[in-house]
Parts: sequence; C-alpha cells; structure tokens
Amino acid sequence: MKQIRILHISDIHLDNDSKEDFNNLIQKPFFGTLKKETESKKIDLVFLTGDLINKGTGGFSTTDEAFRSFNEIFLEPLQKVLSINKDDIIICPGNHDVNRTLDNPDDDKALYEDAKDQKKLSEIIGTCREIKAYPGLKKILPFKSFEKDYYK
Repeated sequence: MKQIRILHISDIHLDNDSKEDFNNLIQKPFFGTLKKETESKKIDLVFLTGDLINKGTGGFSTTDEAFRSFNEIFLEPLQKVLSINKDDIIICPGNHDVNRTLDNPDDDKALYEDAKDQKKLSEIIGTCREIKAYPGLKKILPFKSFEKDYYK
C-alpha cells in the first residue's frame, strides 16, 4: 500500500506591514527546511486550514490584494519547493480570511439566529448556491473569488 504524506499548515496570518519579517523569519527558513525534509520523501497533499491573511485585509488596501500577495509569497513558492500542483493543495478559510466590513452587523445577527434553527439552516444551505444571495455572507466573497481564481 502506498503511503500518502500530508503537510498541514495553518495560521500564516500574512500581513502587509510585516512582509519583510515574514520573508526573512518564516518563508526562507520554512521553505529551506521543507526542501531538505522532502528530498527523500515527497509530500503528496497539503492542507492550508485558515488564517492565510491577517484580519480580513492583512494590512493591504483590499482583501483581494492580500490574497494575491499570499499566492505570490507563499503558494507559488510552496508548489515549487514541493513539486506539486494546485490540485494537491486544499485550502479552507479561517476567521481572519473574511472581510467583516462587507456585511451589515444586523445581517450577521440575523444569520446567527437563523443558523440556530436546523430547518432554517438547511434552507440557507439548500437555496444559497450563490453566496451573494444571503445577507451576512458577503464577508466570505473575497476568499471565494481567490479560491476560484487559484484553482482555475
């Protein structure tokens, strides 16, 4: 049976204000170590489980810019070091990967209340194929756009 090696990465919190520190203190040492560790045993799959950027915009002018920078600074080098394709990287958003300023606080309260009711929650999930259709979910749109662009 073939073994599958999985790398799990979380809480990167890329921030525009500390990109130089990120590059020198995290990116270079991390990718250097990763390259050495994978010379004899390849990583097959990567899970990036949230908080790719910091606080919705990561100090960038927009959330979209933050995700573009994350792709350039982290994802592209990661793919190169590991010699893997985009399809070998699974990304899910964390609480810092949403831009809370895009939703009205009242919509958040309504969504929270609706999510407490199983029938209402099933209705939201069943009818909300397009996130834009439900108030309170606009905050995730920049991530969904990044995700769509990344995997195309």
